[in-house]
Amino acid sequence: MASPNDVKPERDILPNIIEELNRGIAADKRLILELSRWETLTQDFIQRDHKV
Repeated sequence: MASPNDVKPERDILPNIIEELNRGIAADKRLILELSRWETLTQDFIQRDHKV
């Protein structure tokens, strides 16, 4: 997820919405939704680059 700083409240509730969808509609369709935030995704890429 990438978004401007002025939508922090919406960003903060998104993990709960994803969990709710995974328990309901996504589970019924045999799907799993996963939230990726650019902050943590970027850190993962940096850590992987150093391990290589």
